[in-house]
Amino acid sequence: RYAGCRVLGREKLVCFTPLETGYVESVLGGWIDFSTFDLVILRGDVTEEEVCGAVVDATVILGDGRHRTHVTRRVIEAAPRLGLIQMFTVGYDEVDLEAADERGIPASNAAGCNAVSVAEHAIMFMLVLLKKGVYAHESTLRGVWPQMELAVGGNVLELGGRTLGILGLGDIGTEVAKRARGFGPHILYHKRSRLP
Repeated sequence: RYAGCRVLGREKLVCFTPLETGYVESVLGGWIDFSTFDLVILRGDVTEEEVCGAVVDATVILGDGRHRTHVTRRVIEAAPRLGLIQMFTVGYDEVDLEAADERGIPASNAAGCNAVSVAEHAIMFMLVLLKKGVYAHESTLRGVWPQMELAVGGNVLELGGRTLGILGLGDIGTEVAKRARGFGPHILYHKRSRLP
């Protein structure tokens, strides 16, 4: 996967993450031969100047948008051997794509890696809202059993038979639809291009 960024001499991988070195090595070990790579991990709040110093001889930057990795123009220019910017997240918010493109450096992300997790959260929140879960929980903690208040017109609200609208049917929307189907709602979606 990283073969396209090989250069002569030892490779250097600069990784932005709060994770421990051993964990990072175990996760990346299937793709990277650490006998040919030096791994440098930057943790916490580091200045742009510190990042520039760390990437001077880097061939790969592994960034993590959740932890405010800033792969700025200055960082990219500070790394003349840089061959790849790989983000652990689904976005590129922290990468200066224009600067990377000017240098011909591919920037990759992990599209779809969180789709199942986000879809499960969406289903959970739908059910919590539909069932008035927060109100029921808080009432029960106070010793009140709001059984009749949780029903509308004497009926307990259920997802089955309702209409669920999904705006955007990419990785996440597709996973929401798969999971929601088991509850039995009528599912509508909006997507730029109609599915067959």
